Amino acid sequence: MTLWDRVKRLYFEKFGYTDTLVEMVASSQILKLCASGASNKQIADVLEIDIEVVVEELEKWLYFSGWDEQLECNPLVVWRALDGKLVKGMAVHNFWFELPDEAHDIVLRYLKIEKIIMKEWL
Repeated sequence: MTLWDRVKRLYFEKFGYTDTLVEMVASSQILKLCASGASNKQIADVLEIDIEVVVEELEKWLYFSGWDEQLECNPLVVWRALDGKLVKGMAVHNFWFELPDEAHDIVLRYLKIEKIIMKEWL
């Protein structure tokens, strides 16, 4: 049994957390940085992990291999500023439509994961 398997087993025995939830929490910083528009290289550098790990986790949870370059604006901040509503007349409204198409899906997938973590982990 690997160390990671032992950690997941401990969290299950102590707190009743599933392997999936533990893995989701462990990956959450990678996912949040991607949803914020950070490139794979930036994520790897900030978290001091291999870029291959970044790509693997993004593909697993967000069904996306990541950004080659940092986005010009932060999709997650824009979405939260809009409070999930695309309201006319707001300055951030224009930023939302200037983002790559994938950014919309990435943010929505990340927010679903964040909601699960907030509900089940905390």
